[in-house]
Parts: sequence; structure tokens; C-alpha cells
Amino acid sequence: MRILAALILTLCLTAGCIPSHPLAEGELGEAWALNPDATRLAVPYQAEVQETRLPSKWVIRQRESIIWSTVSIVRASDKLKQGAAELDISVSPTHTQMLANILAETRQAIEDMGRVVQPSGSVGRAQWAQSIAGVLAKLERVTRVSSIDQAGEDSEAEAGLAAEPMLQMMVLYLNEQAGGALLGDLGPQDISRLRTALTQMVLRLAFAAAGKQQPEGLRDQIVTMMRDADQPEGLAETLQEPLLDAIDSASPGGRDAATLSNLIRTMLTWSPRFLKMLEGVIAQWDRMDRIEFELYRKDDDLLAAVTFKVLPGKQLRLTKLMSYQPSVVFTGTSRMVVNPRSPSTGDAVVTFEPGPDGSVDLRFEGVLYALARLVLPLASGSLREIRIFSGGGDGADVLNVAVFMEAEGVAGDNRRLIVFQQVQDKAIDRQAFGIQSVVRRREQVFNYLTPTRRYTYQRVKTDLD
Repeated sequence: MRILAALILTLCLTAGCIPSHPLAEGELGEAWALNPDATRLAVPYQAEVQETRLPSKWVIRQRESIIWSTVSIVRASDKLKQGAAELDISVSPTHTQMLANILAETRQAIEDMGRVVQPSGSVGRAQWAQSIAGVLAKLERVTRVSSIDQAGEDSEAEAGLAAEPMLQMMVLYLNEQAGGALLGDLGPQDISRLRTALTQMVLRLAFAAAGKQQPEGLRDQIVTMMRDADQPEGLAETLQEPLLDAIDSASPGGRDAATLSNLIRTMLTWSPRFLKMLEGVIAQWDRMDRIEFELYRKDDDLLAAVTFKVLPGKQLRLTKLMSYQPSVVFTGTSRMVVNPRSPSTGDAVVTFEPGPDGSVDLRFEGVLYALARLVLPLASGSLREIRIFSGGGDGADVLNVAVFMEAEGVAGDNRRLIVFQQVQDKAIDRQAFGIQSVVRRREQVFNYLTPTRRYTYQRVKTDLD
């Protein structure tokens, strides 16, 4: 969505119309083959970590009562330890601002981590330790205002209780995607402790990104220091020394290094977006009846489904997930299914299924998109599917994003297809004190297809010019 908006902004600033070509009859139909609901052929999936079964379904409801919300969250925590197939949590609108702040701080910590473990760059050991210590300190603040263990002592923690099961859900999902390599040797009791699980996640990814194995005993040492600190504000400086000692003595990465390397890319791409989406939903919690998360297994793939239940007469508007993003508007009941690998194409596929009383619309609103309509017939309408393919090799990265939608207020065939393609040529830049990957050439192509015409804009940027 961000790339699409940036290209449309470029079109507006460069003025004039963009080239268009007629489509042969039926040509759009050849590309318009929407994927069926992948969960219909899948089964609900309860992952198992150290003999503890995890829920396959999480339901988060709006409840006006603060007392009922607190009780439901404590009960959900107990059920999580017992291996329940479904967790049902209630959240009061009174608590949503604190919950949104906790999710935002967690997202910021993950984004901070991304700056030090990006595969395209390199950092020194001191910067590595400083950055990871800062991430752990932020997550300690999150733990202290969301942990059930703190709720009896801290009124602020009671307001953030709902964050704990949400963050546990995120960590457990990432661990499942990594084939269990993320949480490693954590026992059932440790997995249920948010501080320990988050610390393990950060350390595992940080050492894997550095090409090292996480030293034995480091996690327990760090967790103890975090728990015993009077205030998390000075914790980052305290944690730097043990992290420096650990990276110096760590052994080279083990056989799960490739799995964790892929997980790092997944985490840095999807986790902040997932948390940003949750922030957007929580900020409009007074408009929601509930939101449901479900996990399914189909062959070797883990599928995720999210059901949005918006109150009658209300709209859920997700408008700030990224810069210049078109608004995604939910009404009534609708379902979003995320399939990380389509069996027919290998693409990651996100499908949107409105219920009988619901809709999911992509709306091009505001001055930016009003200007865009001067150069192409951009139309808002029902969002049906998004497909994403990314890959690389031989010094090139490829990205292909296709958005399938149905335009509103048009006569006849209302199918529309937006396709963005990007190819980046990369080279290795070796310097005296580091090595990094640099982009030498970037080619981008934007296509907007109606049943009768294709509008194409292309730009090439050479960084070596």
C-alpha cells in the first residue's frame, strides 16, 4: 500500500497523463482468479510447545465493565496454562488507551531491533549491545504494565492486562513459524511468563543475526537483571556489559541459523504491521463488538484468520498503517485470511470475505487521490484480495504486489486490478570496517487495469548516477 501511494504521489507531482493501452476481451479475466478460502480445507491448529498446547482461537470482546474485563483476562491466563483450545478475553473501552500505548511501545522495540539486525547492513559489537539492551529495556516497561503478576500492585498494570495474552499470541505464532527454534528450551512455566518469552525472542534473533549461538545461561541472567531493576529507565545501560561479554564468547551459529534468518525477515516485516493494525482497532474499540484470531494447519502451512465484528451503524477505519495508505473500511462482520504460501503460485495471499451484513472497502480519499484521478480512473470499492511475491538471487530482489478489488458506482464490469512490480539490482560494498548490501538500480512498474484498458507507469532509479 505504501509503495502504491508513493507512486501515485509521483504521478501527481509529475503532471500529465500516463500511457494506457486497450485490453483484449477477456484479458482481465485471465488474471482474475481469486483464491478460495484456504481454511475450508484446513483444520484448527493447536501448536504444542514443551508439552503445552496453545489455543487455536482467540476472541477479544468489548465489555463496558472494567471488573468483568479484568476477571476474564485472569481466567484466560489460567486457561492458557491449561492448554485450552479457545481463549475468550474481554476489554473495557476504559482500558484501550493504555493497551494501545503498550502495543505501540512493543512495535517500536521491534522496529528498533530491526535497525541493528537488518541483513543489508553491519554494526560493531558495541552498537549491537547498546541497541539490544535498549530493546530489552523497552520490553521490560511493556512487561511491567501488562503482566498479571503486577496487576495487584499497580493500577496502571490492571489497565494493560489485555496486552499480555495478545503479545503471548504473537510470540507463540512466530515460534511456530520458526519450527520451535525461537523459544528453544523454555519450559511450560517459562513460556507463560511474558518477560521470559520476550527476552528469549529478542536474544535468539539478535544472536542469530550476528551469526552466533545464544550462550547458555544468558537468558536467565538477563531476565533476573530485568526483574530486579528498580526502574526500567536505567536498565539499558546495565544490560550492555553482559551482552558485550556474551557476544565476545559466543560460538558460531548453529544449524538452525537459516531458519532464524528467515524468521528475522518475517518478524521485521509483519510483526510491526500486525501490532499497528491492532493499535488501529483498539483505538476505535467503542465501535467494535469483538475481534477473533484463528490458527489453521494445511499440510505444512500455518494459516491465520481474523474476523472483525463491527457494531451496527459503525465503521472501523484503518487509515494510518503506513504513509499515504488508502483507507481500509470495515462494516458489520468480515473475515481476513492470511495464507503465507498459495499452493498454486507460491505467493503470500490475503483474502477478504464480507459476511451477509458486512463489507471491506478500499477507499482512495483525500487531496492526494483526488489529484491522482486526474491521470487515471482510480475508483474506491470492495477489497477482495492481496497477493505478495518476493524473492531474490544472483544479486537481485524481486517484489510483486497485486490488489484485486471491485469498483463502486460504475456500470457493467466493476473488476479492477492494481499491480506493482519492483526489481532491485544489488551489490556488496566492502569497506575497511564493515560490509553491506547496496542497491545499484531500482526499476518499478505500476499497472492499473480496468476491463477495457491498462494504465502503466514506469520509473527507473540508478543510485550510482
